[in-house]
Amino acid sequence: MTVLDALMWVREHRDPSLAFRFSCRCANACKECIAVVDGDRRYTCTVAALGEVTVEPLQNKPLLHDLAVDQ
Repeated sequence: MTVLDALMWVREHRDPSLAFRFSCRCANACKECIAVVDGDRRYTCTVAALGEVTVEPLQNKPLLHDLAVDQ
């Protein structure tokens, strides 16, 4: 399971208001799902969600809601 998969699960099963960006859902082809994962800028579709993971919005972009930033 990737971090993007985990975010989608949370939105589907726990918090339908959770906002984050993604488009292609496969190996960073669209570049939409970038976020700060455990302190590093990463594409959430390529990072394995192993154990507890911290996901934050990009710091250098205007925050829209939750993890969604104005690109």
